Amino acid sequence: MYVRIGQSIDRRQECVDMDQKWDMEILSVEKFAERYEELFHRSFESSKLHYIRFCKAENWNQVVEGIFAIPQKEDLRGEKTAFGYCVLPDRFIFIEYDTKIEPMLKEMKGYPNIDAVSPLQFLFKFMEHLLEDDMIFLQGYEDNLEELEDELLNNNLEDFNRTILAIRKELSVLSSYYEQLSDMGETIKQNAAEQGAEKEELLFSLLCEMGGTVLFDCSGIEGVLHAASGDASDTGGYQTE
Repeated sequence: MYVRIGQSIDRRQECVDMDQKWDMEILSVEKFAERYEELFHRSFESSKLHYIRFCKAENWNQVVEGIFAIPQKEDLRGEKTAFGYCVLPDRFIFIEYDTKIEPMLKEMKGYPNIDAVSPLQFLFKFMEHLLEDDMIFLQGYEDNLEELEDELLNNNLEDFNRTILAIRKELSVLSSYYEQLSDMGETIKQNAAEQGAEKEELLFSLLCEMGGTVLFDCSGIEGVLHAASGDASDTGGYQTE
C-alpha cells in the first residue's frame, strides 16, 4: 500500500492512502511543548532534548517516544545528529533541537512518497534508511585493514599504532550506535505486539536482524584490528611514543 506525504504546510505533512490517514509534524522543542504539553512534561522535559548522547525508544500505552543520536560518518567522534521523536496512533512527530530533519528525510528513497500506512511503519522505514548504506561504509574499513596489513608485512610501522587506535575508537562509536538501534527495534517490536500490529512486529524483527548483522560485522573488524595490534607488537619494530 502506498502512502503519499503531501506538501508541507507550516511544517506539517499529511500522509494519506485510500484507507489510512496520518500526519507528520516537524516541531521545535518549544513548539512541541506548546502543542503536546502532557507528552512533553512526561517524557521530554528538563534537559533530555538538549543533551542527547544515545538512541532510545520507550513505550507508553499506544505511544512510542524517544531520541536519536546518529554519528556523522564524516566525523564519527564528533558531534552527533540528535533529535527526538514521538509516535502516536495517528501521527509521527520529529522534535528538532539543533538538527534540521527535512534534509535527512529528503535522502530517503522515494521521499516524499513513502510506502508506510502507519506512523510506526514510517519509523521502520526511517531506521532502515539509517542502516542501509552502513554495510558498504564498513567495507571501507576492511579495505583500510588490507592496506595496514601490507604496511605491517613490509615493516612500514610509522604511525601504525596511532592509526589503529583512531580506527578502533571510531568502530567503538559505531558498535554502540548499532547496539542502540537493535535495542530500539526490540522495544518497538514489543509495542507492536501489544497493539496486535502483526506487520509492524515483523518489520521491527527484521530491523533487529539488520542491526545485529551490522553490529556483528563491526565487531569482526574490531577483532581483526586487535589481532593486528598484537602482530605489530610481536615484530619488535613497533614502538610507542
